[in-house]
Amino acid sequence: MINNSPHGDFEQSKDFVEDFELLNMKNTLSPKSEAFKVIAVYVAVGFLWVLLSDNIIRSLVENPDYRSKIEVYKGWAYVMITGAVFYGIILRRLCMFQEVTNMAIGSYNELGSAYEELVAMESEISDQYDRIAMQKEELDRLNRKHQLIIQGVNDGIWEWDLETGRYLFSDKDKQILGYEGNSLDLNYEDWKRFIHPDDINGFENTLEKYRESAEGLYENTYRIVSLSGDIRWVLSRGKGEWDENGRLTRIAGSHTDITERVALEERLRSEKDFSENIIKESPVLIMILDNDLKVKRMNPIAEKMTGYFEKDALGKSAIDLFISESRKKEMSEKIMGIVNGRSGINKEFSILGKNGIEFSALWNANQVHGADGSVEGYIFIGVDISERRALEKKLNRLAYYDPLTDLPNRVLLEKHFSKMLGEADSNGKKIAFIYMDIDNFKNINDTMGHTMGDTFIASIADILSDIVKLPNMVGRLSGDEFAMLIFDVESESDIKQYTDEILSRFKQSWILDNQEFFLSTSMGVAMYPEHGRSIETLLQNSDTAMFHVKENGKDGVAIYRPDMRDKTWKHIFMSNHLRNAICNRELFMVYQPQVDLQTGELVGVEGLIRWIHPERGFISPGEFIPFAEQNGYIKEITDWTIEVACKQIDLWKKKGYDGFKVSINLSSKLINQPGMMEFIKEKIDEYDVDPMNFCLEITETAIIDSLERSIETLNEFRKIGVSVALDDFGTGYSSLTYLHKLPIDVLKVDREFLVDIVDANHESYIFESIMGLAHNMGLQVIAEGIETEGQANFLRKASCDLAQGYYFSKPISVKELEELLENRIKVG
Repeated sequence: MINNSPHGDFEQSKDFVEDFELLNMKNTLSPKSEAFKVIAVYVAVGFLWVLLSDNIIRSLVENPDYRSKIEVYKGWAYVMITGAVFYGIILRRLCMFQEVTNMAIGSYNELGSAYEELVAMESEISDQYDRIAMQKEELDRLNRKHQLIIQGVNDGIWEWDLETGRYLFSDKDKQILGYEGNSLDLNYEDWKRFIHPDDINGFENTLEKYRESAEGLYENTYRIVSLSGDIRWVLSRGKGEWDENGRLTRIAGSHTDITERVALEERLRSEKDFSENIIKESPVLIMILDNDLKVKRMNPIAEKMTGYFEKDALGKSAIDLFISESRKKEMSEKIMGIVNGRSGINKEFSILGKNGIEFSALWNANQVHGADGSVEGYIFIGVDISERRALEKKLNRLAYYDPLTDLPNRVLLEKHFSKMLGEADSNGKKIAFIYMDIDNFKNINDTMGHTMGDTFIASIADILSDIVKLPNMVGRLSGDEFAMLIFDVESESDIKQYTDEILSRFKQSWILDNQEFFLSTSMGVAMYPEHGRSIETLLQNSDTAMFHVKENGKDGVAIYRPDMRDKTWKHIFMSNHLRNAICNRELFMVYQPQVDLQTGELVGVEGLIRWIHPERGFISPGEFIPFAEQNGYIKEITDWTIEVACKQIDLWKKKGYDGFKVSINLSSKLINQPGMMEFIKEKIDEYDVDPMNFCLEITETAIIDSLERSIETLNEFRKIGVSVALDDFGTGYSSLTYLHKLPIDVLKVDREFLVDIVDANHESYIFESIMGLAHNMGLQVIAEGIETEGQANFLRKASCDLAQGYYFSKPISVKELEELLENRIKVG
């Protein structure tokens, strides 16, 4: 019970003392012990009284009667004394009992009051507990709501206690940092380790400024690096608490992951920069107009093209500025069509520049819409096509006219032919197609150069233009080839007047660079409609007729006949199929043995090329080799031959068939060609061929045309160890003249020369003299084309070294040759 009296403290102290004594009494009072003490005192006193009182009386009273009376009195004194003693003891104990009883009753009364107070307090506490329970439930509800809000927002919640240095984070922040659960417990220094190194200074500076401000909201943007190494941008906002000394003690706030927003802003900024750069740097005219067709924006190209600076044109009517008076109605209608939503793609407008000069522009225009879909203006993108128009004219000229001669080209010839065809059909007239080629024009380019050759072609074009007049047409097809379309032709005699004049004019002498030339032309004629009804057919057939003239001495005219096609088709066949013969593996090598005439042993072979076409079968080398030399295919064929020979020598060496020589023919067109010697050396090195086992056969005519250069080339071949043989000796008129000058190793005597000598025995001394001369020069002699025993015997007697021919063996395959080598069969 609460005591509110002025003497409360004293009463409480008194009660405390009494309670303390009562407590001691309770602790010392024991019924058995107290009863025992009383009896013990009584016995002790009684014993001492009896013992001592009798002795004292006997010592003091000698009279027995008197002594008996005294003993009676002594008994009553003992009773009185013990009664008093017991009275005192009992009284004290009863007083204590009464006091305890009173105290117990008082305590009981106090306990009842306390109980009543406790009941009242229990009711009050129960009410308070109910209120606390309600408050706790409300707090739980608010806490759940708070957690839902925290979890529902995209932000992480953080709190920094500057007193303890501890950072607290919500689960969202933990996710951003790569943590799970409650594993994140950081202080300020720990938190800084998550901040990107490049942003740490900015982070600290911003935080320090906020601490110094002592007011307002904290805001900072920086990058953090998660545990996985991902870099995230965060926007940190917070509110601080300061103590009475102005010291920041606590700050709490949120982290917003703005990585995507930063990326979006960067992308938007990049796109904006890109768009700005497009507008500024684009090579096209860009102009933006408002709804009233007034200028809102112009790019630099628009300024350059129109002559107006953007600042001078802003807010002014585009129609008034850029459209001439004569075109305003027309242009306004086109522009209004765009305003009304019609297509504005590839519209050609004429734009008036500030200088008063119009230029053509090709425009694309579109409406510019706002966020609500309303039209906010118009964008015009244009290209100045003035130069393009000029270029189109130039290209049109190039498309239909030869740039060197300014004559019509084949395309224009075809268009003109198609145009005149209907008229020819309607009046029954013929059309002549004349195909003309300058004979040996290549010599002028080779000797005078292509610049002079172009000058010559231009002069020829002037002559032809002077002869052929409209509606007839002359054109240049290519190089030195020209074509003429002659209309209104009734017979071949009408053509003759043109061809005769052309031949006559060309037979004059030509003076170029102070040098005189005499040229001729070959012309073929095809007639519409009997020789063809299309210009392609006429061109083909006139070309066939022209080729016929070339084959028959040149400098003339031929009108197409069907029988001319056979030879032309043969030429075309060779041209088309020889090109692919190597790739299609249609070419192969055979080898004709070369025999030692004294021992009959096989000492070498000549590699001979063969062609088996899948449709025509065997094609003679005498047919395709000259064609290849004339038409530029011989280099590819020769390269193939050299590689096949080197590869075969290497294979034979690996099989043990070593020590004999393989010869191949080198075309006269290739002896002095740059790179030939390097190619041969490359293949010899590639296949590890002993150069002494490799021999090149060349003809006398190939050397004489450029003797000094040929001698240098042959010396280069011999320097790398390759043998050189002079082929077809005896067919030229100057063989003996040049023989001593040539760096050769082998002399191959032609079959025709041997036939004549063997049949005319009286002239055998000529061959014997040649043999002696060759041997004196250190040359080995091989006789070709030996077909009879008599020829072989003659050669043995004449001391000829080697021979080859059908008498010994025809050209054979690799397999057949290897059988001879394996069995060491003598073939002589």
